[in-house]
Amino acid sequence: MWRLLMFAGLLAFLVVGCGPKENVPKTYPVTGKVVDAKGNPVKAGSVQFESKTDTTTTVIGEIQPDGNFSLRTFNNKMNAQGAQEGEYKVTINLPGVDMTNIPPPIIMPKPYRVEPKENNFELKLPK
Repeated sequence: MWRLLMFAGLLAFLVVGCGPKENVPKTYPVTGKVVDAKGNPVKAGSVQFESKTDTTTTVIGEIQPDGNFSLRTFNNKMNAQGAQEGEYKVTINLPGVDMTNIPPPIIMPKPYRVEPKENNFELKLPK
């Protein structure tokens, strides 16, 4: 009897876990590097891509010590590498010295476009 229950539980897990994912948008790899005005890598912080058409999705990447980042997309339906195709407003958030000294976000002056391919951007901070 217990074998039948285990088999039924495993079957239910497989059916639920492997079913089709409805309305999960396609994402494309997005990587890059954040540099300061002199071309030196920014060593910490985050990069956020804000879609001009989809306000329910968060696209963010952590800036690594070498300035590189890789984006991930989050919404109520998914957590995926990369970003959906489209145009994005890009914001860079730099860390503060402490919780009371956090610099304001830096909004890049032009939008960036994610295309259905591997995307790589150099984000250069303004002076």
